[in-house]
Amino acid sequence: MTADRQGVSGVTVREATAADNEALIALELESPVVSGNVEETADHSPDYFASHGVQAEYRIVLGEVGGRAAGVMAGVMQAPLVQGKRHRLAYIQQARVHPEFLGRRVAWEMANALFAWAAERGGEGPYYLISPENERSLEFVERGGRRWPVDVSLVDIDVSAADEGGAERLPADRLGEAVELINATHGDDEMFEPLTEESLAQRLGRNPGYGIEDVYGVIEGGRLVAAGGLWDKGATTERIRVDRSTGETLRTRIAHVVDWGHTEGAEEAFGELLRRLASEARALGRSSLMVCEPSPGAIADIGLPASRFSLALFTPTLEPPSAAAVRGLYVDLLYV
Repeated sequence: MTADRQGVSGVTVREATAADNEALIALELESPVVSGNVEETADHSPDYFASHGVQAEYRIVLGEVGGRAAGVMAGVMQAPLVQGKRHRLAYIQQARVHPEFLGRRVAWEMANALFAWAAERGGEGPYYLISPENERSLEFVERGGRRWPVDVSLVDIDVSAADEGGAERLPADRLGEAVELINATHGDDEMFEPLTEESLAQRLGRNPGYGIEDVYGVIEGGRLVAAGGLWDKGATTERIRVDRSTGETLRTRIAHVVDWGHTEGAEEAFGELLRRLASEARALGRSSLMVCEPSPGAIADIGLPASRFSLALFTPTLEPPSAAAVRGLYVDLLYV
């Protein structure tokens, strides 16, 4: 097991524990991510660790200076496909350094600790998803290079006007069909991690926040033609965005569509499923529903306001394919 690290810069890095809960919540709220004129923080009250309960292999490290919480970084192991070949990578899903400790190599020491942890588990290296406007994070990860020529595209659907009436839950005995749909839909997408019935059952059994009752489907003529999971990330995380030019504050809680797919030619059925999932998200009190769009046009207009935004993908230890070779780019929103 990776031991605590004492860096030459005076930064001590160790695994975060439940005893650090309040310090970690405060650290996030006091360490905004700045993108242009916008500051964004996350409120994980009352349980900082709750959103990680759906993940199989993850580690959260805490960087301390003089006994004070100076930074936090979280990584989760995945085995996605790149050009048809599996690679065991550590997704660095979270990284914050308190403003008082910027320039003290806190992020560097935490990253080294996470890389060592991942290497012990057969990891080939890290990967990052960074907003193109997040200049500080871009500066950190660009040192390793290998930014992909294609960005990850996410669609954020406003659910405030979604119709009432929810989606149909998928019977447990049809999980195998759902796995076939998901794999067939994303089999050519880069960074997709194929599922088996066993691995999907494991994903649905780790935490009450995402279980079999959160998987929905559309059945036509006795055949499953579309399926998708609804992860209520907003139950554990509130996003706080402050426009520094106006002082306006926006608080949002978002639900994510995960483990989704449809049969060939069933795009309309999947669109109907998204509308129903938007209704489910609205019933939960969420502001929007987010889904990854692997390629342009993959997520059709469902009659609700939606915005698209991009994240830059970096694989520092893995050479990215050419833009022409990327047929689709998919990220698992259970981890993002």
